[in-house]
Amino acid sequence: KVEKLAEQKTFNVIALNNTTLPAKNRDEMVKFQLEVSKLSKSMVGAFMLTRDLKKELVVIKQTLLTMPSTHEAILPKIDEIEKELNEIQFIFTGEEAKASWEEIPPANMPLYNRLDDMVQTQISSTSDITGTSKTAFEILKSEYPPVLERIKVVAETKMPELRKLLDQLNAPYTPGRIIDWK
Repeated sequence: KVEKLAEQKTFNVIALNNTTLPAKNRDEMVKFQLEVSKLSKSMVGAFMLTRDLKKELVVIKQTLLTMPSTHEAILPKIDEIEKELNEIQFIFTGEEAKASWEEIPPANMPLYNRLDDMVQTQISSTSDITGTSKTAFEILKSEYPPVLERIKVVAETKMPELRKLLDQLNAPYTPGRIIDWK
């Protein structure tokens, strides 16, 4: 049972004047942090969607390989989508380190690392936005949108086409598909 305890009230929050290194322009800092938050929400969601689509492809492959007839025409399509998702995931995470990030040879900074560094710097900061954070945000604003578009093409075009092919083959259930019985 849900019971309303009180009416909604509006109020203003005033930051305490007890910070060690206060921002010269708090409004600018808060605005920047809100922008970083929106970008972070989108990037984390896109990365998670990429991982979910990769998991779905594994199930689709396993399903096809257990079907009585071979489906050579559909397997290259799956491999193409899988390759695309692997490339996208690599852009997000870069080369996997066996022990620590320092052992990786010089390479482009993965989007997720750049985002994480910026968020960790800003998440509890009360001081001015660092130049490094501003630069990281500008880089992400330019590098992330093309990656997001690639994910959208896979999620909104290629995967639905693949699911239709599975329906045509009368394949058993795989994630993301509704099997019509009529």
